Amino acid sequence: MAGGLEPGVFSGAAPGASFALAKTEDISGEYQGEEDYWIEGLEWLDLQGASLVSSSLGYIDWYSYSDMDGNTALTTIAADLAASRGMPVVNAIGNDGPGDGTLIAPADGDSVFAVGGVDALGSPASFASRGPTWDGRIKPDFCARAVGVIVAQDGGTGYHPANGTSFAAPMVSGAAALLLEAHPEWTSMDALEALRATASQVSSPDCALGWGVIDAAAAFMYRSVTGLVRRSDTGAPIPGRPLALSIGGDVFQITSGPSGWFAFCPDATGAFTITGSGGEGTVREVTGFLGDSGVETTVYVDFEPRGLPPSAFPVPSLGGVWFGFDLEAVSDVILTIMPLEGGEIAEIRRSGLPPGPYRAPVEGGAIYWDGCSSDGEPAASGPYFALLDTGGEVTVLKIALVR
Repeated sequence: MAGGLEPGVFSGAAPGASFALAKTEDISGEYQGEEDYWIEGLEWLDLQGASLVSSSLGYIDWYSYSDMDGNTALTTIAADLAASRGMPVVNAIGNDGPGDGTLIAPADGDSVFAVGGVDALGSPASFASRGPTWDGRIKPDFCARAVGVIVAQDGGTGYHPANGTSFAAPMVSGAAALLLEAHPEWTSMDALEALRATASQVSSPDCALGWGVIDAAAAFMYRSVTGLVRRSDTGAPIPGRPLALSIGGDVFQITSGPSGWFAFCPDATGAFTITGSGGEGTVREVTGFLGDSGVETTVYVDFEPRGLPPSAFPVPSLGGVWFGFDLEAVSDVILTIMPLEGGEIAEIRRSGLPPGPYRAPVEGGAIYWDGCSSDGEPAASGPYFALLDTGGEVTVLKIALVR
């Protein structure tokens, strides 16, 4: 569920992650020694350098509900200790529901992330165990699909649907692994807390769904500035670009990844600024406000003009159009929009522009036409000519609006 991959047939949540597999269950029966095996497995995983544990095992046969207090069961104590060492445990809450207080150890741990189950519609799985813990804490922490989950055939080939919170837990763990790849500044605990903070019922948690069904995309954005670094002249992504993110009086150095993408959670909210921090070209400053739901932006980098012709984008457009160009000297720039039958419906002037590139689709960069005529009315659908005068050199560009 977390790492499986058969191209075109099946994919787990994080097939590109690295895994260390520990088998601790003795299927011949249930006895207390199995907890010792589970703890040994936890210690072994710590020695392997694991950053996150996904466990689909639990123990209740020799415990009572009063023992589900987060401090009694051996596996619970060990799991909380693992979390304190930077290796949190994601554990299935169990399949003894739907009654209250049916969770099993180590899901009762205060540092253990217990995973409940839902069906395809997001309703609680009837069999999924419930909290609260004996001392009144809400469990599960969050939920994932546990009904009709497609899994590998046991003892055979192919796949089949199966039920159980054992299948929900690795989905959550896989989502956390993806978040750690996207957010190298996060710890495993940070990633799991982001999943809980962005789950479907975070404002009203209960012991059926906990904080709700996870939303990995929302967790990725949680309190984070994310985006793509692009060349302003061609739009090509720029990998490995150093940037400086300033917020709340702090400055963080970040670098775009192999695809030009970046994501960073500064552990603060408020007004922010992104500027360059070295590298070729000039980064166009980005400003904004970061809230809990995060911000996605594009950072453009200007390079010395390379003789590229003026451009218009997007074409066709559902709204406005950006017109990019370069200037070799101080110039007045005039953009005129004309329907095919002639006449003029809009004109935009920018006077005394200094030399340099004007390609980025941001204020102070490319010229933007909002798709409206001079009287403010939206222009009709159809093709148009755009005459771009850059200091006496006129370029005719073809554009189109789609309403």
